[in-house]
Amino acid sequence: MKNHPPTGKIDSNNIFEILNESGGKTSANNPTSKSDSSSELSPNTISRTSETTAKDALSWITNGQDKAFSTFHCKIFSELNPVPTMCEFRKRITNIITSLGFSEYSFLHLHSKDVLETNILSTVIFTNLCKEFLEVYQREKLFEHDFSLQYGMRGEIPLFRSVIDRQAYGSPFQTREFCYNKRLCQLMDTFGYHDFYLIPLTENFCENRYLLSVTSKDESPSSLQKRVEKYHRELHLLAQTVKNLGSYKFPEYFQNQKVSNDVILSPKIRQLLSTLATEDLGLLGAADKLCKSLYTINHQIAKAKQDLGVRTLSRAIYKATILGLLPGPNRHAQFKILKYD
Repeated sequence: MKNHPPTGKIDSNNIFEILNESGGKTSANNPTSKSDSSSELSPNTISRTSETTAKDALSWITNGQDKAFSTFHCKIFSELNPVPTMCEFRKRITNIITSLGFSEYSFLHLHSKDVLETNILSTVIFTNLCKEFLEVYQREKLFEHDFSLQYGMRGEIPLFRSVIDRQAYGSPFQTREFCYNKRLCQLMDTFGYHDFYLIPLTENFCENRYLLSVTSKDESPSSLQKRVEKYHRELHLLAQTVKNLGSYKFPEYFQNQKVSNDVILSPKIRQLLSTLATEDLGLLGAADKLCKSLYTINHQIAKAKQDLGVRTLSRAIYKATILGLLPGPNRHAQFKILKYD
């Protein structure tokens, strides 16, 4: 059975619900319709949810149904896991993506300062997009209105940028956001970026969001979509691997935080967090094992969260492990902000 990437059969109301929740405002002007027959999706293309991305890819490996894909999975992990610096990490990611036939890409960290997520802060972790394109994108502040970023903050289904554009231009309303996105489409066409494949990602136990976008310069939308159909499983698995390994090895970049070596946890708190991380115990079980009262356990957890600057126990254990404060595979890793071109 042939599998296709999650691309185009998305209900327009769902997309606009996502965009409106991210700050889109409407005004009653006439729309300007954008039609691009070359970017129409194949009638055989199947819309798949985010649960059928890397998870399904791994299930294919487990079932032994795709030896070539299993080989690819082993290859990208063996390529990316040993790298000691962000510079080398980026180079290897670029090589893997270009080996699949996609000439350019970007990997962004998306977050917001407000609960409504109307002001999206985007950090470009990796990209090899044209420098001149990025300069215009920043100078005209198109990132403040980019539908791709808004979708990346809320969306779960990987899809093509052209799908969002068609839904937007087919709306009965003309908005300020649409005008900016029309300008962005013109800019992309000028630089030969006729479509992008967007893969939104989220980080477990926290609110970090990521967006992998791939394209091929001067390639028609229909040709790009055929390439994505061929390699969508590889792209989804690569995106998940980059997110997971990057957050694990380089949290100062992937989680928008400097890692401090000044964080100090008392031996008792470290013992408690280590017990909770390695034993299948709740708070009462940990209290019994460590011969402490539940009051003491709760007090130590509160102190750990305060010292680590987090709000949840799971996040405290995760960050303590990343910082090397708890026993684990990363306890000897060095974390510092690396300068790379």
